[in-house]
Amino acid sequence: MQKKILLVDDDKDDRDFFIDAVGAVSDAIAITALESGITLLQDLDNGKIPMPDLIVLDINIPQFDGWMCLSELKKSLLYQHLPVIMYSTSSSLLTADKAKDAGAVCFFSKPFNYKEYKEIIKELYQHLEQGNLDELPKNSKYFF
Repeated sequence: MQKKILLVDDDKDDRDFFIDAVGAVSDAIAITALESGITLLQDLDNGKIPMPDLIVLDINIPQFDGWMCLSELKKSLLYQHLPVIMYSTSSSLLTADKAKDAGAVCFFSKPFNYKEYKEIIKELYQHLEQGNLDELPKNSKYFF
């Protein structure tokens, strides 16, 4: 069964790397990419996009940033069950702790190369397929 990942990132290069890495890892992942948190919430509310199995949310998106978007998702009875992974160019453990405290499954820093994107996607997909995203290895090479 195909898993649905929803990526929210305003940076086109980062979106493209992520999408390409998903395609290289598995054809059993359907990915939808959006540029803003506002669009995410609107498109979920009006059924324009299917309910995802996982949301990967950039922290630093303009206007309605990742923190505000995560907060709205976690307040909503319709969406609070959705696993959200935050990511950013930051590699701060404080940022990772803040993400977890706000309700994210975990946090990872945006990789510097395509190979790392594929490794991250592969690990995400394995846990998503097994239904154990909460067991992503925290304090690993990628996930905090």
